[in-house]
Amino acid sequence: MLHRLLSVVLPAAVILAAGGSAAGQDERFRQKPPAPDPRPEIRLPRLESATLTNGLQVTVAFRDPAPMTSLFLVLSAGEQASPKHAPGLASLASGVFGQGTQLRSAADLEENIERIGGSFAATADRDVILISFHFLEEHLDQALALLAEMILQPRISEREMKIIQSMISSAMSAQERNPFFLADRIMSGRLFEGHPYEHYSFGRAAMRAWTVRDLLEFWDRNIRPNNAQVILAGAVNINLATRKISHALATWRPRESERKPIPPPRPPERDRFIFIDLPQDTQCAICAGTVLPPLAPVERFSLLALSQLLGGSITSRLFLNLREKRSYAYETGSRSEFYRAGGVFAVRALVEPRHAAAAVREIFSEIKLLTREPPSSQEIDDAKSVLLGGFPLRLDRIDDFAGYVASMKATGAGDEIWSRFAENVIGIDSDGIFQGAKKFLAQPLVVVMAGSLKLCRESLAEFEEVEILDARGQSIETIRRSDIKGDGDEISRMCPELQRGT
Repeated sequence: MLHRLLSVVLPAAVILAAGGSAAGQDERFRQKPPAPDPRPEIRLPRLESATLTNGLQVTVAFRDPAPMTSLFLVLSAGEQASPKHAPGLASLASGVFGQGTQLRSAADLEENIERIGGSFAATADRDVILISFHFLEEHLDQALALLAEMILQPRISEREMKIIQSMISSAMSAQERNPFFLADRIMSGRLFEGHPYEHYSFGRAAMRAWTVRDLLEFWDRNIRPNNAQVILAGAVNINLATRKISHALATWRPRESERKPIPPPRPPERDRFIFIDLPQDTQCAICAGTVLPPLAPVERFSLLALSQLLGGSITSRLFLNLREKRSYAYETGSRSEFYRAGGVFAVRALVEPRHAAAAVREIFSEIKLLTREPPSSQEIDDAKSVLLGGFPLRLDRIDDFAGYVASMKATGAGDEIWSRFAENVIGIDSDGIFQGAKKFLAQPLVVVMAGSLKLCRESLAEFEEVEILDARGQSIETIRRSDIKGDGDEISRMCPELQRGT
């Protein structure tokens, strides 16, 4: 009992004996942020690569012990390869994998995958169709046989196409209940207007243009070994992997095709403000972004740090401004995405409808500030610590690890992004971030808001012009500041902060 009493009373006695000096020390302690945790040591397995006689590229990362093996097939046949008259065809083609083969039904195929302790998925993005296949390591031969069957003997008919179309439509219908999904899709479509990446932002209306003939032509033209890469992670070396893959896919024939390089996207010519009317929503989702050209590794890592300090955490500028200081937002965020021919820098916020325009104004203000003043050394150190601390977590599970390598290959990133990750992050400095901000964030933005027009209409008076769309992305009207009654002096005071160059 005496020990318990001492453990409670003694600290108080020490504080009392110290008098006012303890309070001063405590205040100084609060003003100095704690030092970041020690940076974890990052040990990356060496990537070994080879090219088979049919042009298929194979990359292996040895992981031992590894009860599971992860295989990714990267096909350079993303939505950028979809024809203009049928956007979304790459997503339709990705659905063919897993819908059975000429030898097995979809149910039989799924049963065989489960039998080897496996899981399978296929998706399409802007650049690639990505096949992920994870299975118990002793079943590599069976997994490769199943993959070869899906590639070489797909089941493509009117019936399968309708099934896949229905699945995509259903998934998209569920996503369209999320205002951020709608806002991001419209933003992406406007940013890449007239560019092959625009096809990625297709809606359900585009599915009516799909035909079996188009699908077969897409498959024949794009699902080729000289247009593909296999990434294999597990207890397997490059010699064993190439031998087994060569055997499984020996009859997969290459086809030469004239592929035009994807041009880098052009930045928006002006700031654009778009509103998606979702009458039932009581909050407003905001997405704002601009495009990026292909980047050197130094620029890529500077932008990763830039997006981290702008909106990557609860200590980021957007969070502290929009949520903590002004109570406009429920959540904030930012991201840098990199594709083979460019990328996107974007921010997001979920706000109260009456604060929609004010939140956009503060987003512009924070982005402009980054183009005028270098960030503090503390912000840079915090961003670097997050990037270095989070990277090992992405490599802990073998499927996540293989997926990271696959995404690196899919975007055409050099091995320097992999082998020199820690050095690249440590090398981020204030000047690099500042130069990146001045170069890319000074570009015009496309801003998309999604919410109830009825609740947000008065707030929209702060914008010179706003395009109004429905949930399907169809134009309803364009409203201008002069069309909305309000306090003209107040609007004139606030609008110059929203309109660039004024």
